[in-house]
Amino acid sequence: QKVTYNNLQFDSKFECTYYAYLQELVKQGKITNLQRQVKYVLIPRQTDAIGKFLYHPVYYVSDFEYDIQGVHKTVDTKGFKTAEFRIKQKLFYYRTNRKIECVTNKEAKKDELFKQIDKMMKNYFKVNGV
Repeated sequence: QKVTYNNLQFDSKFECTYYAYLQELVKQGKITNLQRQVKYVLIPRQTDAIGKFLYHPVYYVSDFEYDIQGVHKTVDTKGFKTAEFRIKQKLFYYRTNRKIECVTNKEAKKDELFKQIDKMMKNYFKVNGV
């Protein structure tokens, strides 16, 4: 279910809540350079030997990217890892030599700050009829 928060659209309530959590980490100075929806070409447009189009490119669009203690993180929020995601995860590593950190709601709820943000966002969703 798509969700709009602060004029930004998210694919799920969890992705939206995780964004609010990351924004709080930015305010606290724990992470920097927070970005959303960074697009990567995993496989470029394919043509045959004479240049005739064969296949469209394959892209991966990250949910979030940020820097923490000098390390650049690429993060995807998922309810579960789909077969398509697993393939794109491997292609992303092949192309960039970086891993995608996949965060689930269950994993995120181990963090106390996330739990606080989660409560706040549940109230926001309720008040706004989401």
